[in-house]
Amino acid sequence: MGRIYVKRMRVLTFLFVSSLYLGLSSSSNTEKRLLTDLFNGYDTQLKPVKNYTDDIIVGVQMFPFLIREVDERLQTFSTSLWIGYNWKDENLMWNSSNYDGITGLRVNIDKIWIPGICIINELTDKKCLNFDEKGMAFLIYNGFVYYLKPFESTIQCKLDVTAYPFDEQICTYIFYPYSNIAHDFGYSANMTGFDLTFFEKNEEWEVLSTSKSFPLDDRMPGSVVRTARLNVILKRRPSYVIINIFIPIFILSVLNLLSFLLPIESGEKMGMVLAIFLTFAVFVTLISDSMPKSSVNLSMFGNYVAGQLIISGLTIILETIVIKIYFKEYTPAAESRDDHSFHKYFHNNQGSDSYDADRWKRFAVKLERYFCAFIVLATIATIIYLILGVTVMRRTVTQ
Repeated sequence: MGRIYVKRMRVLTFLFVSSLYLGLSSSSNTEKRLLTDLFNGYDTQLKPVKNYTDDIIVGVQMFPFLIREVDERLQTFSTSLWIGYNWKDENLMWNSSNYDGITGLRVNIDKIWIPGICIINELTDKKCLNFDEKGMAFLIYNGFVYYLKPFESTIQCKLDVTAYPFDEQICTYIFYPYSNIAHDFGYSANMTGFDLTFFEKNEEWEVLSTSKSFPLDDRMPGSVVRTARLNVILKRRPSYVIINIFIPIFILSVLNLLSFLLPIESGEKMGMVLAIFLTFAVFVTLISDSMPKSSVNLSMFGNYVAGQLIISGLTIILETIVIKIYFKEYTPAAESRDDHSFHKYFHNNQGSDSYDADRWKRFAVKLERYFCAFIVLATIATIIYLILGVTVMRRTVTQ
């Protein structure tokens, strides 16, 4: 009985494997027959519509994965993303019931018609969807084609750093049809846009929102084409700049004011103000290295730091004047040999202050108080400028 049971199990296993193999072979043969029928006489250079006057509706979807870099100096925006194109090819439609229920196929992208489209502000060499494109496309029985590919993108993006580090930036992907002379097409609003499902947060930038528009472009003489603009609105996270740059500069500006409180006799005034000035110069260099070399959109924060540098330099000049006056020696008028001369009579009648050696010291101390008040007012003015400037420019950018 045991041997009979084992033989029956072997027979059943053989029959199951045989039927599975025959089924797979049948499906493979059906898929091969479907591909043969679809591409029999198919030409990748022909517009895939039954009526040539009909436009092809193309959808463009972008799936950003992460922000690699936002370069203020080069005015570029770099991301790692997946970009997907979809359109309808009326020459690649079939009835699934005639092919064992097959509803989708995978084919090489260079075997089918593709829309001529470029990201015109893309800086890499992969800005266009060319006829020599490599990859796999997915066909649906109703004629829809989906093509998805990974993309390391770097686009030109005009960055306005006026409100730095509280700035918000708008970077735009501009899709331009380069084959519109022969094969014009439009864009599907429902199938075009950003999908942030797989997006990973960036430590420096926050994605506030995305938007899309389809304006007409008439910059080419005699040609008006419709473009697709996909916008991503970014907001800088200011915590790093506030902690590592703004707070040290604010502390330095306070120390610059405290230099007026040091006794002139200590001899530490000039050393302190020079050290503060050099520190300001270092911060100005650090900020200018990260900012674009532009005379149009100047950073309010950079202007504030430059203002503090100027105030620090002015403090050096004022303290030099104070120290020079403080240590100025009083030299009384030379006495004449004639005891009844006018000079002797004049100086004898001036009182004890005529030969006061501390006169210049008291004058230097009083002058230093006025200089201190001036520097305090100048420092407050720069802070007000920074607050008002950043607030106004931030509202302007976000409009």
